[in-house]
Amino acid sequence: LKLTLSGGELFLRDDLFQIIEEARALRYFIRLKTHAGRITREDAQRMKSLGVRQIDVSVYALDASAHDCITRRPGSLKRTLRGIEHMIDAELTVKVRCSVMETNKHHYQTLHAALTARGIECTLDAAIRVANSGSDHVCEDALAPEDHQALEIFKLKSAHRKPASELRL
Repeated sequence: LKLTLSGGELFLRDDLFQIIEEARALRYFIRLKTHAGRITREDAQRMKSLGVRQIDVSVYALDASAHDCITRRPGSLKRTLRGIEHMIDAELTVKVRCSVMETNKHHYQTLHAALTARGIECTLDAAIRVANSGSDHVCEDALAPEDHQALEIFKLKSAHRKPASELRL
């Protein structure tokens, strides 16, 4: 069975590792969703020892002004990248998830290229919602149709840059 833990921010919970330990004792595949800005070297090592299989991290740009504008937290990009490095050093599987919107539409290609060059999977998604409530209400920062189309073309072209052995038909 798979268990995905997300938040708010998971690493604000004092009992996070206890939850992970109990889930692993029940033999769950553990996946975490985080901004990674609170992850220490010790946290990364502990996740590795507990068998956490995947950590999805939200990154919006490699440009601090764009990323931090979206998170509304000055210095958040620096903290997030530090957390990612701790997890990579611990040999954890990190996957970056980037929500592409008006604020960062000029940054996603650079982000994608830098991460994939390091072997870190980076997914791009333009579906921006104001809440995870199932609402269809679209955020004011959503891409214009022509920018959404450009993103989808970029994603298709990026998928085809992979070696033929990695392409799925």
